[in-house]
Amino acid sequence: MLTIGLTGGIATGKSVVLAHFASLGLATIDADHLAREVVQPGTEAYTQILARFGTNILRDDGQIDRATLGKKVFTDPAERKHLESIIHPNVYAIIKDWLVDCEARGERAAIAAIPLLFETGHDKAFERILVVSCDPQTQLERLIARDSITEVEAKQRIATQWDTKQKVAQADIVIRTDESIDDTHRQVEQICLNL
Repeated sequence: MLTIGLTGGIATGKSVVLAHFASLGLATIDADHLAREVVQPGTEAYTQILARFGTNILRDDGQIDRATLGKKVFTDPAERKHLESIIHPNVYAIIKDWLVDCEARGERAAIAAIPLLFETGHDKAFERILVVSCDPQTQLERLIARDSITEVEAKQRIATQWDTKQKVAQADIVIRTDESIDDTHRQVEQICLNL
């Protein structure tokens, strides 16, 4: 089974790419979704996050308000690192088990979307690295629109990750998402043919 780590900068189109791979029948998993699951009320990570950041990060329903927490951690590198130290081990443990399960099921390929793949040093765990990339201005505009944040906040979030050019330089496969979704889908389909 071929293992592929899919990564790229924030708001470059990773979710669109991953969803199309899934629609073509490939096994996929998304670290962003897992990160939401591992911090649900009642989990150990949830308790640790509240102990560190307080209950003022909670919504009325008891869920962690990601926007409120994001404002705290994206302006303070030490706090961001602490949050990552709570969430990442849980997420990577789930991905590791999932890869074992995919192998047992006889999947031909397994694609794990992990935004901070290089930053966390987990790129070596995959046989191929696929980087999703777009023009920096497009990335900035997408992030502002997607998260309803200011340009300053968007730039802060982008700056917490490796520059996309760094990621592209270490990629085995690159998908550019500057053009239409149809163009992105064509690139995904071409990659599927070559797996």
